[in-house]
Amino acid sequence: MSRAFVKEDDADGGIEPLPDRPVSPHPNIVTPEGLAAIERTLADLHERHAAAIKADDRTAQAGVARDLRYWSARRASAQVVKAPDAPSEVAFGTHVTI
Repeated sequence: MSRAFVKEDDADGGIEPLPDRPVSPHPNIVTPEGLAAIERTLADLHERHAAAIKADDRTAQAGVARDLRYWSARRASAQVVKAPDAPSEVAFGTHVTI
């Protein structure tokens, strides 16, 4: 039978849920700048989600909701590490010039 004659499920608008983005099981070590970037990304995603809801754009809502789940998980697992003030060796958050 052709799909033209099959009733679509109107409950979700015909949009299939997107699979979640994989979240690493390893520690999420970030610099203070990295944490700020995650927070900016979350703020932008919240704005985009609100706009998608207002526009009743279910496709955009699904995509943004998936990204919100991912970045919320990354924010929740973030472990902020400040770079050493006067490093004598390479460490997380330091800059190296060769």
